[in-house]
Amino acid sequence: MRLGLAEAAGRSILIAQREREVVSLAGTLLPNDPLAILLDPSLRRTAEAAVAKADAIDPATLRFLPPMATIGKIICVGLNYADHAAESPYDKPKFPVFFLRTEEGVIGHGASIVRPQVSEQLVEKTKGLENTQQESIDQLQVVQDQLQTVRRLLAAQQAETKKLSEQVSGLAEAVDGLRQSFASAQASEPSGSPSVRKTKFRAPRTAHRKPAKSRG
Repeated sequence: MRLGLAEAAGRSILIAQREREVVSLAGTLLPNDPLAILLDPSLRRTAEAAVAKADAIDPATLRFLPPMATIGKIICVGLNYADHAAESPYDKPKFPVFFLRTEEGVIGHGASIVRPQVSEQLVEKTKGLENTQQESIDQLQVVQDQLQTVRRLLAAQQAETKKLSEQVSGLAEAVDGLRQSFASAQASEPSGSPSVRKTKFRAPRTAHRKPAKSRG
């Protein structure tokens, strides 16, 4: 389903393409905002039903407007595919080239393209543009190299941290092993202090014999 906006009889209306016809959705309750309809499943179903039975309108009586009711900033990517880069006068960029488009740069189908007064031709090749783009690419390359260096340093730091963690874990296991060995040794000893039996020292007994009396 293709939706759009057009000006008819001095007012903006919602239009749609049905096969090869352009139909008007002005008499429906749909909002005058194609993007809002496409983002809402319920509105999409309502729009599909309305397009199926809407009356065709002569495109020659319309002035096509930009296809969205509200346009914010538009971020574009230049030379974003190989064929486009090959047909352009620029070298294939190493990094995507982004540029900005505003609401004033969007026009409706068949509208005239207004050339800015500062331009000498409609498609102007600004002097030094190629050099500026190359400088931007070179700066991006420097940033990428710096990021790669930081990534390598972080990887080395993480490896060193992991190594230290493994060493600490090994020491902790060794300490636990010593504790268990010490606890086992204590458990194997008899409880209490060994008793000491006290005995009194007795001197050996000696026999004293009286001298025999001589008989006269």
